[in-house]
Amino acid sequence: TLVKIAGTVAAMTGGAAHALGLPLLAPNDYGDALTAMKPPAGIEIGKITKILKGEFKSEVAGGQGKLKGQIMRVAHLGYYDVTDILGLLGTLEIALHKVGHKFTPGAGIAAANAEYLKRA
Repeated sequence: TLVKIAGTVAAMTGGAAHALGLPLLAPNDYGDALTAMKPPAGIEIGKITKILKGEFKSEVAGGQGKLKGQIMRVAHLGYYDVTDILGLLGTLEIALHKVGHKFTPGAGIAAANAEYLKRA
């Protein structure tokens, strides 16, 4: 069902964010509809989202109000599935590399796959 898929995709995204060093906006109080992430220390979120949207056409939303320019939101509802999130997370890793963030390449995808397999 769509609700089960949204929960799985949300867990995959959260696992990837943790593995990539992207703090969640609400690490202890989150839902399945979206994942809100902060950028790594010292990196502007706009640099990441510009690469995601411009180079890959990956859809992410920014923050609103006082969070504008401070977070990015990844939606998990609607016609959005495991294949979609793996593509987005792959392009996120490329964007993070391009902006100079240090992490183990593939760590986000590996964490997302692990979260999926826990639920499969």
